[in-house]
Amino acid sequence: MTKQKTIKNSLIFTGIGQHKGTLNTIELFPAEVDTGIIFEIKGKKYQLNLNNVFGETGYTCIGEKDGVNVKTIEHLVSSLHGLGIDNLLIKTNSEEIPIQDGSALPLLKEIEEKAGFFIQNASKKAIKILKKIEYSDEKGTVSIEPSDKGLLTLDVEINYSGIKPIGIEHEVIDLTEENYKSKICMARTFARMSDVEYLHSKGLCLGATLKSGIAVDEEKIINPEGLREPNEFVFHKILDAIGDLYVMGHSIIGFYKNSRGGHFHNNQLVRKVMSDKSNYEIVELQFMLIMGIDPGLRHTGWGIVDFSNNQFQHIANGTLNISEKGTLPERLAEIHKKLTEVLEQYKPEEVSVEEVFVNVNPASTLKLGQARGVAILTPSLLNIPVFEYSANLIKKSVVGVGHASKEQVQMMVGVLLNKPKIDSEHSGDALAMAICHAHNRKKW
Repeated sequence: MTKQKTIKNSLIFTGIGQHKGTLNTIELFPAEVDTGIIFEIKGKKYQLNLNNVFGETGYTCIGEKDGVNVKTIEHLVSSLHGLGIDNLLIKTNSEEIPIQDGSALPLLKEIEEKAGFFIQNASKKAIKILKKIEYSDEKGTVSIEPSDKGLLTLDVEINYSGIKPIGIEHEVIDLTEENYKSKICMARTFARMSDVEYLHSKGLCLGATLKSGIAVDEEKIINPEGLREPNEFVFHKILDAIGDLYVMGHSIIGFYKNSRGGHFHNNQLVRKVMSDKSNYEIVELQFMLIMGIDPGLRHTGWGIVDFSNNQFQHIANGTLNISEKGTLPERLAEIHKKLTEVLEQYKPEEVSVEEVFVNVNPASTLKLGQARGVAILTPSLLNIPVFEYSANLIKKSVVGVGHASKEQVQMMVGVLLNKPKIDSEHSGDALAMAICHAHNRKKW
């Protein structure tokens, strides 16, 4: 996303820690532009960077190795990286981050549903990898190298050939917010049941249960519900890596590869990258955030995409459901109010709306025209440029044919945006308008 991002509202999150099995509480607070991610542990502040982070076998910590620290930060930090959150203050007096169900999904939902997001008026920065860097030992190999895709791509392989339910898994995936939410965040941590039982007997890993991860033996998965998705094991390794790499301090542009590596390997890789400034550069992302609006008196759809290097990334979409009980002026005012809230939250650079058309019912056309007028006025009042396109041009830009059917347009929107969850046909049409503008804005 073009702009930096924090949360809108503070959030308290509680749960059992994996290692001691005690109740832990963390508090998340919005932070100013260029703050980065800061942990405040028992009153002492630690920036998320290599000076304060260290990798242990099985988890990542922040703080002082022989003093105040918090363990198992990787799922929390992974969710911040996956959601594109740049600036945040995290306060805790606990020794661990709650393990929850062993994935990043519960915390991600809490952030989305309770904290919300606030787009800040400053350009987002990224670490652009300039050289191939590798760390390897007898247990695994990790590397990162330049990429021209403008984002982080992860290529991860795990090899548990002696454990039948896990075996060998391999996935390659781009880190986008949509991919993180739909494929990565729900992947749970995993362990052999015999290892968990041994640790329990030693008074360790007391928070580990079948509700906080996946347990396996040599032949089967112990959890009665099974897996959430195919290749859940390797997707959890991807989730971990996303958290470990965010220690660099910004989003990353590069190609990351992992063969049997863990938290320690990732931490050592990051140290090698950051040890020499010729390995990377800090760049400002030059994406274009575009919002399409599909106005209507009952339902107004909206959709936002990022567009850079001829590549699309879905950011968000939704539908403003307008009360049918109000008078026409009241309904227009409701559209204006709700649309203003979306515009202020996401801060798109430009907006596109479909040109006016006339149908067989003049009264309906007039009312739709009034809703459309509000859709054009609202971003204009916020000094956001608005552009209009004919229905045929929108269809041609998305499908390649000016008289394509609605179903064909919706299908191609899914293809171009990597099959995001689309709230309604109205928000799908709005995404099509955003795509159309991205294709045609260079022609102005």
